Amino acid sequence: MKSMRKTRRLDRSQIVVGAWLGAACVMLGGALTAIAQMPEVVYVDQDYTAEESGGHVWNYDAFASVQSGVASVATGGIVNVASGLYAEQVTIDKRLHFVGAGSGADAGSSTIVSNAAWPVVKITANGLGDGDRLLLGDLRVTGATGGNQANSAIQIADGGSYLTLTNVAVVGNATSGIRMDTTSRTVTNIVFQSCHISGNSHIGLNQLDTVKVRGMRLEDCALNTNNIGFYSSGDLTGLTVDGGTFIGNTDSGFHSLKFNSFTEKEPMVMRGFKSYGNKRGAVIRYWGPFTISDASISGNKEEGLSGGPSADIAGPIVISNVVCNANGKYGLWVIDYAPFDLADFRVYDSSFSDCRTATLGYGVNLYLTGSGSFTTNFFMTGCTITNNNWGVYLRNNNTGASFADCRIRETFIDGNGTGVVAKVTSGTGSAAAGVNFADNSLSGNIAGVVNLDTVYTLNMPSNWWGGILGPVHVENPVGDGEVVKGLVAFNPILGSGVDSKPLKPGFQPGAANAYDVPAKSTFILVW
Repeated sequence: MKSMRKTRRLDRSQIVVGAWLGAACVMLGGALTAIAQMPEVVYVDQDYTAEESGGHVWNYDAFASVQSGVASVATGGIVNVASGLYAEQVTIDKRLHFVGAGSGADAGSSTIVSNAAWPVVKITANGLGDGDRLLLGDLRVTGATGGNQANSAIQIADGGSYLTLTNVAVVGNATSGIRMDTTSRTVTNIVFQSCHISGNSHIGLNQLDTVKVRGMRLEDCALNTNNIGFYSSGDLTGLTVDGGTFIGNTDSGFHSLKFNSFTEKEPMVMRGFKSYGNKRGAVIRYWGPFTISDASISGNKEEGLSGGPSADIAGPIVISNVVCNANGKYGLWVIDYAPFDLADFRVYDSSFSDCRTATLGYGVNLYLTGSGSFTTNFFMTGCTITNNNWGVYLRNNNTGASFADCRIRETFIDGNGTGVVAKVTSGTGSAAAGVNFADNSLSGNIAGVVNLDTVYTLNMPSNWWGGILGPVHVENPVGDGEVVKGLVAFNPILGSGVDSKPLKPGFQPGAANAYDVPAKSTFILVW
């Protein structure tokens, strides 16, 4: 039982507005007593009554319903909501601080707003700036029904700029969790801190295509066991994902269609998060540079990290210290759509391993699929690509597409079905021209390299091939290492597979001697 103090019974019939005073007034003992026109702080408790309202003034700064408290507080004020289950719909149409008691499932210790009708909470207001925000905190929103992703438990139907949700749980709704929709507008600087947006039947956090967002932060949020964890179809720039999880969503954990698509672009940074147990870990259609670092995108049914450009991108796009292991189809899948130029894509100190299904399983797949698509300055170093059906797969599906300056350095490409494949599947383009892999370890693969491009040579000098006599090739019949097929330039070879810096990511050949076997620099063979 909550602690209560008996107070004088006051209600709105005793509060009159004295325009000449600019204040609300109450009749006490026949005297007109002025009080603030709208309270700066109000208190909501489902157990409040006119007789007992915790020492506050009933129906002035003390209420039993959340909506009454929101309606009565001054703009910029504070609504304190006690623990309890509030079966109502709430519209927040002014800048305020909503302070609940907690976001847990126990109504005895948390503030729970629940309603079958959607939205349970509707937001139509903005904050004024970074130092004067609209804030919702320590709240649980649940129970909404509606049956499709167009409905949501929390609807940001207008406003949303300088809005912070902190420790808000949006869970167990037969709708989407949070949806930014309705009015065409640009939302600026929206923040989600330690929010739990999970177990909703549709999208966890959904940015509709009518809403542009400049500045969004997801800090240590859980977007788990929805249909899609995070889905953005509108223009988005200035995104920061710092920690958090995207786990067990039926489709994608994270999915963005217009990633950094503003003309004036802001940094896009995703770091320290985990995405696993989804159909797809993270799917990004990128329009500008971004960075993903210190993340785990593993154990997804199909793709780990996948996507491609939707515009010419000068870069840089940086993937650093990311683990994309044990995804069913792809660890890293880069799809270059026509007619876009993808330049300056960098991958550092990352792992793309254990991707295997009965018919698929690519560690790294670089796919040119349309006329005019052009991938230049793709650079990977310090990585591990092991135990996949295919380690690195270079694929060109169009005559007008090409690679240029595509390099992999100091990387383990070991223990795969095939270490490296270059293949032209349509047209007369090349999957081998412009490619240079050097200072890598290729060993323990069933086949080391297979170049199915019958016109262009795959340039692969200064690699360890699993044996001091080099790869097995028609022009190197005494080779004792990996099997190499097709047009491949593999000389000189490294004479040692010892990693000189085992504590550093990837393979560092150190001062290993390089030499030709037998005394040729290029072998050309159509097989």
